[in-house]
Amino acid sequence: MNKIEYDYRSALAPYMTSYIKEYEALGHDPKMVRFVLRTFDQYLLSIDYKNGSTISDEIYNGWLERWDNMNQSTKYHCAAYLVKFIKYLCNHGLSCHIPLLPNPGKGKYVPYIFSHEEIEKIFKACDDWRERTHKRDSHQLVMPALLRLLYSTGIRIGEAVNIQMRDVKLDKHCIVIRNTKNNRERLAPVNETMGNVLLVYIKNRNRIKRPELSTPSSYLFVKADGTRCNPSTILLRFQALCNEVGIKYHYGLHGLRIHDIRHTACVHALIKMVKSGKDPYCCLPSLSVYMGHYDVQSTEYYLRLAQMSYPDIVQLTEPLSCSFSDIINNAMRSYEERTI
Repeated sequence: MNKIEYDYRSALAPYMTSYIKEYEALGHDPKMVRFVLRTFDQYLLSIDYKNGSTISDEIYNGWLERWDNMNQSTKYHCAAYLVKFIKYLCNHGLSCHIPLLPNPGKGKYVPYIFSHEEIEKIFKACDDWRERTHKRDSHQLVMPALLRLLYSTGIRIGEAVNIQMRDVKLDKHCIVIRNTKNNRERLAPVNETMGNVLLVYIKNRNRIKRPELSTPSSYLFVKADGTRCNPSTILLRFQALCNEVGIKYHYGLHGLRIHDIRHTACVHALIKMVKSGKDPYCCLPSLSVYMGHYDVQSTEYYLRLAQMSYPDIVQLTEPLSCSFSDIINNAMRSYEERTI
């Protein structure tokens, strides 16, 4: 681990470092914790905090005010990380006020669901894209295969760029996804078409003259210089491709996100199952596994997206406000009635 990640300078720096180490030891991804504690560390320095034995409600609220211009959901989750750290301080003998969390709110962003025609246009534009000049950090090689993999499997961009060669099991038609949002390893299915795309990409990837690329721990998706891909650069290129084929979408401060491919993949998978005659609600368990969700309730959101995008296809017989347990019970009763 890079030591700079623990380079805190406030009076609480020793506690921040030990907290992150314990957090990592429990098997959690410390990235967000490091980020939140870094902002808190910087705030403590800005107010010339010297008392390393207590955190008052005033200090907490002062830090929280700096998040007022952020999405309410983001503000809530960052506050939740800090409150856990404050509880940690209390358990280690510090006198701290444990604050209430802000209202979690509801995200206002509405994902863009691409049509099948738009997905095809993006793929073609990606295949035709050529850099005007040679760039060592070019993503030209990876984009066609990467975007197709995101759409084919529904995995997250962060999960995709962290795939290592040892995780690619094309003989078993799957990819092992290790670094997941929920810290739960899973398998992403790879169909024959996607497998052939990856084989072509890997053949070209292996032409890059860097000996480390032949190791099992090397990244699957790499730039022209053989280094790991940058999600931010991929997003910019993706937005440029969408603009090139005439797909424009703005909601508040947000534009098209590469994460919208994941939403689209799930909705299209749901529509395919509905067209085959399956009940929308009975598709949720399969979709939950496909998307790598922690529970099936998280997948219910895609029923709403599917109905918004394909109202003529997805006819939901249950009100969207009913509980998930009621949905499952009704689905089970329907199944039993059909089998009696």
